[in-house]
Amino acid sequence: MLRIIILFLLLVPHCWPASVHADNGDQDQVRLTALPHPQNVSEARPDTTVVSSTLPKVLVLVSLSMDDAQLLQIFRDIQPMGGVMVLRGVSSGGMRALQQHLMALGISAWIDPWWFAFYHVQKVPTWIVPIPPFHRGFQQPGSAVELSGLLDVHTVLELMRRNVEHAEARQYIGELERKIGYE
Repeated sequence: MLRIIILFLLLVPHCWPASVHADNGDQDQVRLTALPHPQNVSEARPDTTVVSSTLPKVLVLVSLSMDDAQLLQIFRDIQPMGGVMVLRGVSSGGMRALQQHLMALGISAWIDPWWFAFYHVQKVPTWIVPIPPFHRGFQQPGSAVELSGLLDVHTVLELMRRNVEHAEARQYIGELERKIGYE
């Protein structure tokens, strides 16, 4: 498995933005992208490498450049919703150092540069709520709501729900809010 990850990381560096930096908490930097994502291609067949039944309810794209306390808080906030933290790649210390760091914090994260590339993420954390049905791929993956900024989970979901135009997305985000006990 490690060989596959290393091979993947060697073959797709052009997908990664030049730099991803942590948000300093400036709420002026909050960016909300409603659905569907502007990069969707309307007539292409979806790539179903990840089907909606296995996709997390919320993905938070993060970086190890963020403060450990921020990473830990985000991890705790998204657990009740079935959320996942996502890293763009392995740090310069290698996979073992990354695993040790995450274990020391008591958190887990996916390593998946696709999310960073597709959403052109330049700031972390970036919150993504895929609206079912969502199929991961560069060709018409589906709808998602995206928000960038260092905010608590309640504020993120409320901003998303209030600012998205599609009724099914509002309903889905409302269900997530109820799941974490916030309405």
